[in-house]
Amino acid sequence: MLDELLERAVRALDELEGLFNGAKNYFSETIDGIVREFLLKEKDISELVMLKNTMMQLLDLAYSQAKKRLNKLILSIKDGKTKVEHYSKTYRVFVEEWFVSVTESGSVKVPLHGISASVVFPQLIRSALAEAQAGWALSDEGLNGGGGTHPVMFTTKMWQLLFWMATRYGAIDVSISGLFLRKRKPPSIMWKAVAKSWPYMSKSEARKYANSRIAMLTLYLGDGKTDGGTRANAFRISVGNSFEKKPRSLAAEIIRDAYAFGYGQLLDILQCEKWEALKRLSRLPPTERRRSPVYAEIACYRFRLAFDGSKLYALATFKSEEEAEKCFEELEKLAVKAAIYRGRTRQYYYVALNAHEILKLAMRYTEWRRALREFFEKRRLEPTTPLRRKLLELAESPPLPSKTYKSPPFLVLRCPGRLARSSRLGREDTGLSSRRTRVQIPAGAPTRCFELLKSAGSGREASFKSSEAGRRLWSAGWRFWGLCWR
Repeated sequence: MLDELLERAVRALDELEGLFNGAKNYFSETIDGIVREFLLKEKDISELVMLKNTMMQLLDLAYSQAKKRLNKLILSIKDGKTKVEHYSKTYRVFVEEWFVSVTESGSVKVPLHGISASVVFPQLIRSALAEAQAGWALSDEGLNGGGGTHPVMFTTKMWQLLFWMATRYGAIDVSISGLFLRKRKPPSIMWKAVAKSWPYMSKSEARKYANSRIAMLTLYLGDGKTDGGTRANAFRISVGNSFEKKPRSLAAEIIRDAYAFGYGQLLDILQCEKWEALKRLSRLPPTERRRSPVYAEIACYRFRLAFDGSKLYALATFKSEEEAEKCFEELEKLAVKAAIYRGRTRQYYYVALNAHEILKLAMRYTEWRRALREFFEKRRLEPTTPLRRKLLELAESPPLPSKTYKSPPFLVLRCPGRLARSSRLGREDTGLSSRRTRVQIPAGAPTRCFELLKSAGSGREASFKSSEAGRRLWSAGWRFWGLCWR
């Protein structure tokens, strides 16, 4: 544990200056953006300027203390002077009079003390405040400790800190309480804010506003997530100890109300990642309806066309791995590349074709072109990529004949009876009752050529070894490409 703690502390020390400079730039640019975008009184503007200056001072103090503590932590671990104690699910690594908290899940926090100030946040938004506060009360907001009566917010996200302040405007005590050391990501600053002008809203009271779109917005910003990133077709909000799935259509309603009441404009300035994800979700085309999916067949297997917001693919569903493997092998015989994977519920297996394989199938089969045309019409997909443009072209019209150089056409004849094979092959007749002879015929060959071949193949005149037909074909310049027997 100490080795990993040392590694995180060294990396955090290297990234510390950039972390705090980035935070200062964010507060400076964001607060200036609020002043520009919102119609504020002089008093409100001066309060925002004071807030910005206070944040800069807090960050300077926190940087100085964090740098000293990280250096002490690194030196203590290297010298073996640290003391480790176990408390429930947390380990405490003591360094002089303070300690670093390390949870069993791997979270590491270096405490910072005495870095706090009182600020005033002006009222930017005047509508649906109770609904916005209810969403926070049902998610990240807590009750100030020690028997307090005011709401408190702990967060490492600066956009969340400012947005919460806007919904809990007035007198606020803000402080920097620690520095989180992450395993792979850069360290993060822990902020604490207490809204002194507002009483704490209980969860029972907050649930009265649970169906409000603005309450759902702040609930999502606090304890929500989009379902599957770019493949999202829903978003989720925390309800108790689980997540409740909400339809994509609701995202559009939340965004509409957010802009109507001014919350959307503020979130745009704050550069909130969750807000941007919610907007992307609302802009995605509607998901295909399960009652009218688009299918196409290959090798007697039916594939369903699908689109995840960025990529086109086709899926065939199977109840067993053996069935999926059999489908995979059949496709392999047709030079179609596929992938097998197991579903999330582990009840089904899927054979998937990517867009490149769909393109090859569309060039070969009319059915796949028809399915593509129908799918593009239903989903209203735009040709935003070269591959999608090619697929759309194939969907609208069949491909042009290929202009590659190919061998001349060949004639296949059924040869009944016993026939001695050519001495060129050095083998005699095997006695098969039915054979197929394949001879290469250049384009424009005279009709007499076919008659001669039939005569030679049937054995009515002579075998190829000594027949007149064989000599005449050879003297005319014909080349036999091969003989195939069945």
